[in-house]
Amino acid sequence: MCTIGLISKSNRPTMTAVPNRFIDEFMADANGTYVKVYLYLLRHLDDRSELSVSGIAELLDCTEKFLRKALDYWTKQGLLEYTVSDDGTVESINLVDLSGGSLPASEDTRRTMSDSSLPVSGNTRKTASGSGTTLGVRTSASEKKSAPRDVTRVDIDSMSDDENVPFLLSTLEQYFARPLSREDTETALYIYGTLGFSCELLLFLYEKCIEKKKTSPKYIEKVAIGWHEDGIASVEDAENYLVTRGEAFFAVCDEFGLEGSLGASQVRYLRTWVNEWHMPASLIREACSRAMLRKGANFQYANSILKDWHTAGATTDADIARIDQAHKQAEDEKHKPKATTRTAPAKANRFENFTQRDYSPEAMAEIEKRMRAKK
Repeated sequence: MCTIGLISKSNRPTMTAVPNRFIDEFMADANGTYVKVYLYLLRHLDDRSELSVSGIAELLDCTEKFLRKALDYWTKQGLLEYTVSDDGTVESINLVDLSGGSLPASEDTRRTMSDSSLPVSGNTRKTASGSGTTLGVRTSASEKKSAPRDVTRVDIDSMSDDENVPFLLSTLEQYFARPLSREDTETALYIYGTLGFSCELLLFLYEKCIEKKKTSPKYIEKVAIGWHEDGIASVEDAENYLVTRGEAFFAVCDEFGLEGSLGASQVRYLRTWVNEWHMPASLIREACSRAMLRKGANFQYANSILKDWHTAGATTDADIARIDQAHKQAEDEKHKPKATTRTAPAKANRFENFTQRDYSPEAMAEIEKRMRAKK
């Protein structure tokens, strides 16, 4: 097993200093497991322990493939770089020094990063579950270098004949429940005119950002750039993008033993559960767990379970417990053995109480003789 030794750069090895910039600018929008990966790497820059990628995956309960995805994510955010050998093995990871005022944008500045070598080896484990949904914010070095973007007066004036612009700006004012600032307007027009978002996609973007209470023009612009670079061109693309980055997605992959990817039909199921039925990730996880026990990784069976719960109005684990109890009672009643009905004996009358007598021939002759004497 390949191991690495990290050189301590701190006089207080029992403490890990997390940069404020990471907390302020990156943590809230990242998948929960991605955050764990970054913090774990950061923590081990301050001790002399030996690490392996298989060991990290084991500790964080994720696959090495998923760990690679976390590295890709933080690379796109500009927080690290990693090198890969000819056979695809990760040879080293370079964490960006966030104590400065901006992220490094060239090879020269990247040499100021702290360095740690993380070889990939070992067996994979189940995909780890994540939490939250990232909208796809981009804050990589190249984007930092190009930001902020300027929309000049000429750019705005050139759009004055576009009939969609008044509609968009008016709708956004309703979304914000206030007049748009100059920066709000410039950002919206940049996303519409320069990035080429359709009206529907732009409004969907703003809806999602407002839902997350992220209304800063700079934040919205970063999300738009991220979507643009990921090839999102429609609302359907965006919905698929978001649903495959949410907690429910990781719950499904975890329970069904999938490696962090779903087919188109499977994503449609997930969109129905999350966007139409508004089922919490905990209930989706439970439905997939039950499906796995009875039918394997069967999305159709899991869908039938969730549909029943949705119809019953279940939204919490307590609701599911009540449904299960009611179902159990119904099944017990259905299979309960029927009691044997015992018919009460009818009340006897005076004729039924008459006891028939048995007379001998001599007695009968004597009775007949007496009857004749009476005549």
